[in-house]
Amino acid sequence: MADGALGLAFTGGEVALSDGDARWVSVFEHQAEVLRQALGERVIAIEHVGSTAVEGLVAKPIVDVAVRLAPDADEDSVVGSLENRGYEFRGDKEQAGGLLFVLDDQPRHRIAHVHLVRDGDHDGQWERYLTVRDQLRTDAGARAAYATRKCDLARRFPSDRGSYTAAKASVVERLLRLAVDGSGRR
Repeated sequence: MADGALGLAFTGGEVALSDGDARWVSVFEHQAEVLRQALGERVIAIEHVGSTAVEGLVAKPIVDVAVRLAPDADEDSVVGSLENRGYEFRGDKEQAGGLLFVLDDQPRHRIAHVHLVRDGDHDGQWERYLTVRDQLRTDAGARAAYATRKCDLARRFPSDRGSYTAAKASVVERLLRLAVDGSGRR
């Protein structure tokens, strides 16, 4: 499946939001299968995270994939396996996202962000990904507030993804607190 052919990718550098698109699930499923084949037993779990994982939520049309690596997975081997499949390694973002890979189907035309997190990570990044996603899936008020904030930020920072992402951080932290306060610890 050529994900870019679905019209789901974006041109790098811009902050352009799209209405929720049911095709994002298919893009995730395709990416998950590619990742499973590339990484084999080094993978414990693969999850669709971020705004494209929340039905009906506006999002940058880039599918976020979280991969939980086995504790003994060799980082050099993982990086090599994914680079051989066309993923570009962007480094270890530590608590800001784990090992980050991007997938473009042509220059500056992004399809996916892949975040690899070791099982038992000390920063709790895996749980953060799932907690935020699940909070947005189940809480219509939080989902609406997040969508409003994202749209406001996209208007403020149409050509500055770094500032857009940094400004969203406080909203994500509120979502995490709401999930813990509202339903107990995951």
